[in-house]
Amino acid sequence: MSSSGTSLVGVSIPRSGHHYLASLLQAVLGDDLSYCEFYSVQDCCRSVPCSVGNAARFTYQKGHDLDLTMPVDLTGVLYLVQYRDPVAEAVSDRELFLAATGFTTLPSADQYSHWLAGKTLYYAGFFAKWLRRPIPTVLAVDYERLVGDPVGVLEEVCLRIGAVRSRDAIQEAVAREAGVVRRPPIAPGGESRSMDGFVPRRVEDSPCYQAEILSEFEAAVLDRVPELSSKRRLPRPEGPPSALSTLVESAELVAIGDYAGAGRRLADGLARCPVNAYLHLAAGRLAAAAGGTAASEARAAFQRAAELSPTDPEILFVLADAYRSAGETELAVGVGRRIVAELPGSVGHRLFYAVLLSEAGRDEDALGEASHAGQQGITDPHHHELVRQVSERAAQRAR
Repeated sequence: MSSSGTSLVGVSIPRSGHHYLASLLQAVLGDDLSYCEFYSVQDCCRSVPCSVGNAARFTYQKGHDLDLTMPVDLTGVLYLVQYRDPVAEAVSDRELFLAATGFTTLPSADQYSHWLAGKTLYYAGFFAKWLRRPIPTVLAVDYERLVGDPVGVLEEVCLRIGAVRSRDAIQEAVAREAGVVRRPPIAPGGESRSMDGFVPRRVEDSPCYQAEILSEFEAAVLDRVPELSSKRRLPRPEGPPSALSTLVESAELVAIGDYAGAGRRLADGLARCPVNAYLHLAAGRLAAAAGGTAASEARAAFQRAAELSPTDPEILFVLADAYRSAGETELAVGVGRRIVAELPGSVGHRLFYAVLLSEAGRDEDALGEASHAGQQGITDPHHHELVRQVSERAAQRAR
């Protein structure tokens, strides 16, 4: 790999030490490294690798490949692929999720299982894509190795990109930067900085550490990612399939086109757990995918999910969109209002509500919501497009 213009592309499972590695690399490479966290910057090319370029010899971009669509064969790129044991990663990410979303009503245990089901599918896809087969341009970084031997990891990165640094220089940089960069701060008592370097915390001390749910999650991940078997923390659960496993298995059947099998799997799950809102949500999404006459069946499933979990913004969003598709604009607006009440700090959800108001002909209210979103701060190009749509529709009707 050429040492000139090399792009480092971070592809990390969330909470696997990306910011820690980035801070260490910045300390080692100094002005030779430019860092890009593109999704939080408004004036950005939003391409991978960065197309803007600057005077720095190397660029480093953050990414999680959450939708598993990032190309694996970009030219002039070294992918830094970071991963972590499932339970510790899930607990840390759950803390961040709760802190960043600002729920008015704390999500339920069933919602946690639903969230972990999505994470299970992501883990399986991530390992299959990035780590199961050798890719010459991938450098895999295990979280435990990063915190246990940061000097060794940095030496390997520098060697791969042709950045000549002595071991003493790297050790000095690590000594200066020892610890974890946490943005934004999450649960108190977390990983910390000390004279001896990184001090990991006990994930068992987190309020998000719910052993029964996490044991189901861990078992589901390890069944699909045996490479992580040595990291098992919890005993394998016994008993009938859980709602989490039902959600994962039905999604896997949908992914291979077996919609009938997915339907049967969800029906079995609902027979065991008839008041689980997220099984109804999944059944509704399956019916919605069929289209046609199944649309009313899908809407009924979404309504049942909202009855069982009346404050979950994800369920409410899907229900509002179903009403919207059916032309029931006032019902959609009513649900949109409930979403904003649950997530008052979410720009995206507030703009969705603004669009619903606009489509219902309530331009003054729609413009007010769009203005409120602007005051909160808009960086996503899609959000700017929603504001434009609301503004233009109001202007056209005012003529």
